[in-house]
Amino acid sequence: MASGPESDDPDDIFAGFVRKANAEWVASVEAVLSELEADLGASGAGPEERDREGTDRVVLLTTRKSHPPAAEAATAVRREDAVRRDDAVRRDDVTVRERVTDVQVRAVRKRRSLARSTEDWSSVVPERSTKAQRREAAALVPDVASVPPPATHAAEGSENGQIPSGELDRKLSDMDVLVRYGHVSQVEAELEALRLRYPDDLLLLRGIAELYVRHALRGPALEALFTLATGLFERRNVEGMRQALEQALVLDPENGRAQRLLSLLDQRPSAMPGRRR
Repeated sequence: MASGPESDDPDDIFAGFVRKANAEWVASVEAVLSELEADLGASGAGPEERDREGTDRVVLLTTRKSHPPAAEAATAVRREDAVRRDDAVRRDDVTVRERVTDVQVRAVRKRRSLARSTEDWSSVVPERSTKAQRREAAALVPDVASVPPPATHAAEGSENGQIPSGELDRKLSDMDVLVRYGHVSQVEAELEALRLRYPDDLLLLRGIAELYVRHALRGPALEALFTLATGLFERRNVEGMRQALEQALVLDPENGRAQRLLSLLDQRPSAMPGRRR
């Protein structure tokens, strides 16, 4: 019966290996028997002696074929392991080459795709005329060569020159923003620290009072007016003190403190006797 195509099934491979080994063993035994018969016939031994000697040689041959030396078995095992390792290395090498090739192919495709997209790009915004571009550039790009250096101004100050007016305006503007967002306590603390830093600056007191009045903070506004009245009195400006107290009564007509101070001013002699020099 004709044999079919070789199968990769391990059982079929093992069965074929066994059949081949058996055939080789039978052929070797038959050769040994033939050689034995020729030797015995030439020696002239009897039938029983020939049978005994032939049996011993056949048993010895069978034992050697069934149990090969340990060195040969170890060599065969090492050879099979080397073959398996070589196969594994070849498979890994093929896998690596396939992956490298795949990466190179993707890179080439990406470069070609980018090249096509660059070639196909076109702006949807129409180009502007040169005149329009120059007009816009003239309005936006500064002429750095014609920019003058900053002007030097004398430091501005309040009435007594202790706090620059620019700094005062910026500070009050910042406090105005904070009050609008509800940070009244923070504003009071910062303005009190500023007042203690410039205790003789009456324009600062005026700005503080106006800030509080603008936001309907009557209590802090009254305190600022009383402090302003005290500062004016220390400068021997009684009329200024009277006006500050009258403004306090505008905010709070029933304010007893302002009323008492105005009463004391009214009781004050119009002319104080001066010292002789």
